[in-house]
Amino acid sequence: MTRALIALLATLLLGLGPAHAAESTAVISKRDTVTLISDTDAVATAPYRLGLKFVMAPGWHTYGRDPGEAGLPPELTWTLPAGTTTADLAWPPTERLQEGPIVVQAYTGTVVLPIQATGPGPIRLHATWLICANICVPEEGEFTLALAAGTPTPSAEATQFAAPTIEATQAFWPALGFALLGGLILNLMPCVFPILAMKAMAIARLSTAERQTARRLATGYSAGVIVSFASIGAGVIILRQLGHAAGWGFQFQSPIFVAVMAWVLLAVGLNLSGVFEVSGRIANIGQNTTRPQGWAASFLGGALAVLVATPCTAPFMSVALAAALTAPPPQTLAIFTALGIGLAAPATALALFPGAASFLPRPGRWMETLRQALAFPIYAACVWLVWVLSLQAGADGVLTVGAGLVLIAFAAWAWRFRRTGRILALAACLAALALLPSLTAAKPLESTEQGGRFTPARLAELRAAGRPVFVNLTAAWCVTCLLNERVALSSSTVRQAFETGGVTLLTGDWTRSDPDITAFLKAQGRDGVPLYIFYPADHRPPVILPQLLTPAIVLEAMPNARTAAVQAAGLP
Repeated sequence: MTRALIALLATLLLGLGPAHAAESTAVISKRDTVTLISDTDAVATAPYRLGLKFVMAPGWHTYGRDPGEAGLPPELTWTLPAGTTTADLAWPPTERLQEGPIVVQAYTGTVVLPIQATGPGPIRLHATWLICANICVPEEGEFTLALAAGTPTPSAEATQFAAPTIEATQAFWPALGFALLGGLILNLMPCVFPILAMKAMAIARLSTAERQTARRLATGYSAGVIVSFASIGAGVIILRQLGHAAGWGFQFQSPIFVAVMAWVLLAVGLNLSGVFEVSGRIANIGQNTTRPQGWAASFLGGALAVLVATPCTAPFMSVALAAALTAPPPQTLAIFTALGIGLAAPATALALFPGAASFLPRPGRWMETLRQALAFPIYAACVWLVWVLSLQAGADGVLTVGAGLVLIAFAAWAWRFRRTGRILALAACLAALALLPSLTAAKPLESTEQGGRFTPARLAELRAAGRPVFVNLTAAWCVTCLLNERVALSSSTVRQAFETGGVTLLTGDWTRSDPDITAFLKAQGRDGVPLYIFYPADHRPPVILPQLLTPAIVLEAMPNARTAAVQAAGLP
């Protein structure tokens, strides 16, 4: 009996000290149970994983890295012995929760916040977090793991690191379908208009092509689109793993990328105008034809189509992108690839059924006239990109990109004069590239909208005062955004409704990277612009508007403001 009591006492005393297994002692409340766990019982030189494990009571939640409109993420402070290091926390995907009139990104049920570590213990962690239901309660805890050096073996907690994430056994397949549909609709979005010229010329050429040639051109274009989308997905994954915020169309936030795109489109326009022709040997790498219609040229056309299309988000795309950018890397890559398949679907149909080209108009002299006429939408796109750059880099940026445009035009003209001319053309292109470093220091943007610049603090201030607010998240490189602003938001009817209804218009400009806007977009389940949200004055849930607006859609979202505008106009 005495020995049994001594053993029990020893067990209790050990339980009060640091844990020497793969799970620490727990911090327990009626709201949650939190422990520090490891996926191994012993450590050597190989990395292993630690995780702060939350088991939350029904109805309670804590927050992710980007909480949304309210809340705070858990804060972790590590105390490590010499020779032990940790990487950045790998935040799992959150779920979108409605808390009264606001939306948050949170965790419910059981979740493990994992982090990679190297080296033996003892490892100590001080953590603070919010646990919320109808109220929010701040909690904190001290956790210790003393992992011994030895041969690593999976711990009893190892399987919890491999458990499915919150929304990944549920969101992936619908997101894949939305990606296919959104990519298909992207063909019709305004930002794709500049590349319609290239598509139209390709279709016109297909009318004279043999069946095998038609299949080759369509396949090359489709491959260029799909590979480019997959590459963008891979780039986003890499940037996010490195801790950078990267969303849909993020490359247009770089003045250097915008300048290069303006130069490339100018070269395309000059080619359509007949200023220069690229020889068959260069345009058709690996092809036995002298016509500039080879697989490689079609592939590059598809890649360019994707680059020009990325400022837009089509219907259904926002859901797919939000899922892609919170999913594991393989699923992210699959969703981006599905977007490419959707965008390439018309060309893929021609590749599968090349006989459809026989229904196109017969060739003739009209093709050359069409080719030259279609250069002008390309020149218009160049002007638009220069305007975008003026907002990103100011007058000096416009001077730089303008000088580059002159050099590209000179290179296109000189290309016709065989060897000497082509040496001059190459030198001009290199001189243009040498101008790019001066574009890195962009000037800050200022909002000129009447309601002022969007910030989360300003939105919270207006909502606390009971004011109705209309949030417009836009970017100069987003053609859909600009079209909505001209057609809907700038209409006299909508402006009158804003004024008479006391609606404050907050404009968030994402032309350059803005971490506040990026976090707000993620909190709404979006990863790109445009985004339009109306917050009523009576603290009812906000109304998220579609991505393509009309005045009627905007007025329908704000019934009280619309009524006030009608009464002010003296209408029944």
